[in-house]
Amino acid sequence: MPLTVRCTRRGRKPARTASLVVLGAVVLWSPLGAEELYRWTDEDGNVHYSDTLPAERAPDARDIYDRAGRHLEKVDAALSEEERALERERRRQEREAEALRREEAREQAKYDRMLRRTYTSVEAVQEARDERLENLEATIELSRSRIARYREELERLESDAARQERMANGNPGPVYERIDQIEGRIQRQQEFIERHRADMEDIRETFGDHIERFRELQARDDG
Repeated sequence: MPLTVRCTRRGRKPARTASLVVLGAVVLWSPLGAEELYRWTDEDGNVHYSDTLPAERAPDARDIYDRAGRHLEKVDAALSEEERALERERRRQEREAEALRREEAREQAKYDRMLRRTYTSVEAVQEARDERLENLEATIELSRSRIARYREELERLESDAARQERMANGNPGPVYERIDQIEGRIQRQQEFIERHRADMEDIRETFGDHIERFRELQARDDG
């Protein structure tokens, strides 16, 4: 027959002393076949000792002792549905964070291999950067020259349109059409220049990162 002892809250000895006394009694009177003893607290705060764990107490927190009274294990209370949901969400976030760390590590390794295959030194990285910047600057300068020529033509067309306006039988319509075309070309060339300037800033930033990382790799190799 299972042996169960309850310690009520009223009139009991100091907690540790009472626990030791009751535990000793349970150990003494429990069946010889009982290998483990259980201690748990009910809803009213009463402490229970038993050589068997009631089924309805399976979700509760408990301490397990051997027949010599030695503490074997502390079992935490089972989680509520809300707590289990929070735990699942925490584990999901941890898995996602770990997957992200692994992906970032793969991307970093890929980036490092690209740097090592492409460049032999920091100076080589700087030379590649300067070459690209020079090519873009030359393209921008070509566009500026075109804009200057378009503006010269535009000035002549505006004078011609004014002259046509003053003439009794003048026909400024075709001239204005040409002016619209030239103004459109100027606008497109200006937009082209702005895009190339943005490209140059991107190149400076990208190669700045290349140089910084290449130096880190060199320092790691030297170390």
